[in-house]
Amino acid sequence: MLLAHRLILQVDPPTLLILNSLRLQVVSGDTCTLIPQKALISSYQLTKLNPTLNCATLSVGQSLCVKDSTYDCQPVYKVKGGDSCAAIATSNKITTDQLIANNPNIGSNCIIQPDQMLCVAGATPTSATLI
Repeated sequence: MLLAHRLILQVDPPTLLILNSLRLQVVSGDTCTLIPQKALISSYQLTKLNPTLNCATLSVGQSLCVKDSTYDCQPVYKVKGGDSCAAIATSNKITTDQLIANNPNIGSNCIIQPDQMLCVAGATPTSATLI
């Protein structure tokens, strides 16, 4: 189940901050591999937006942030058996270095697994400045 949230904060000096987020509620059978597939996000994005996430202890009903206004790397690609980082990068018109920069969780050796979701954006996503 996806839930959209909009949070408006008033800060001093008066500045309006609007944080939009999309949350997913864990259901039976969900894993840290399946959740990014359902939300169409990279595996890295799931862990970046949920820094205390422990995949070994996911619980039904747990609410996870899957998108917010500070980080959303798109488009994503689902790794298939036999894929290599070089082939994924080439087919998405990016470099292997860019693929690694978009997905720091794969490491400099570019270790990937089938069903893993990778960000294949042409530019390294950055945290947005809230205005």
